[in-house]
Amino acid sequence: MNSPVIFVTDTPQEEDLSMISGALDAFNIEQTGIADRRPLAVLVRDADNRVVGGLTGRTSLGLLFLDLFYLPPALRGGGLGREILRQAEAEGVRRGCRSAVLYTISFQAPEFYKKQGWTVFGEVECDPPGTRRIFLKKDLDQRAISRRKEMPFELVRFAESYSKEFFQLTDKNRIHLKKWLPWLDKMTKVEDSAGFIRGSLRLERDGQVINYFIVCDQRLVGTIGVRDIKAGSGLIGYWIDEGHQAKGLVTAACKQVVHACFDSGVVKQLVIRCGTGNVASRSVALKCGFKYVETLKDAETLYGRTHDLDVYALSAE
Repeated sequence: MNSPVIFVTDTPQEEDLSMISGALDAFNIEQTGIADRRPLAVLVRDADNRVVGGLTGRTSLGLLFLDLFYLPPALRGGGLGREILRQAEAEGVRRGCRSAVLYTISFQAPEFYKKQGWTVFGEVECDPPGTRRIFLKKDLDQRAISRRKEMPFELVRFAESYSKEFFQLTDKNRIHLKKWLPWLDKMTKVEDSAGFIRGSLRLERDGQVINYFIVCDQRLVGTIGVRDIKAGSGLIGYWIDEGHQAKGLVTAACKQVVHACFDSGVVKQLVIRCGTGNVASRSVALKCGFKYVETLKDAETLYGRTHDLDVYALSAE
C-alpha cells in the first residue's frame, strides 16, 4: 500500500465529507449497537412559504446537538425564538434524548439560552479580543415534555395567497364551527375568504388586529389572532379543524401569541370570550393562564338565537 498523503483544503468535496461522516457513523454503530443519528430542523416560513429563519441540529446517542439558530431582526423579541427552541427540545425528547448541548458566541445570545434553562459548562477565548465561545448544556425533562400532546406547528401571517385553502378549510368545518361562531353564512365562496383576508390585512396595517394561520404538516388547520387592539388591550380568537382538536395545537398557538404580544408590548392585557358551554375553548383559556372574570348574558347572537359569553383575562407581568 502506498504511503497516505495528507493535504489541507478549504474546498472539500461533498463525497469526501460524506465518506468521513459515514465511516465515523459506522464505527459508532459497531461500538454501541445504536444507529440513531438524525438531522433536526425547526423552520420559519413567510407568507410565500420561503424559509426566513429557524434552527438546525441533530440527535445522536441520547444527545440533542443544536448547531445553527437564526431569526431575522424583524422576528426577534416577540417570543418566536423561545418557541422554536422549545419545539427543538421537545423533538429531542421524542427521539429519546436526555440532554442537549450547543455553543454560541458572547456577542450572540448566551443570555437568551440561560433564560430557557441552559447552563454554561465551558468558555474558550476567540477573536476579536474579549470575545468568547460559550458552551451550554441542558438536561431535558422527558417526563414533562412527553406528557404534552402538542403537534409540531407553525404560525403564518395572513396572506391572500391562502384564500382558496382557507375557504376549503372553513367549508369543511362549517357544521362544526356553526355551534360557536357567528360568521359562517358570510363565507360561501373563495372570494369571501379572500375579502376577509384583505380586510384583516388593512386592519393589521392600522394596528388593530394580528392574525395567523395555524399550519401543521404544511396545511392550514386553523386560525388564531388578536383583534380590537386598543388602549393596551386585545381580544384573542381562534378555531381549529375538527380533526385536529384535542392535540394541544390551539393551546400551544395561544401561548405563543400571548408571549409575542406581551414581549413586544403590543398589549398589556388579553381577553378571551367563549360560549358558556364551549368546554374546549374554556380549557384553552385556563391552560394559558387566563382567569375567569364574568359572564355576559345574551352577549352574542348565533343564527337567530342568543347565548352567554364567559370572559377570561390575562395581564402582562
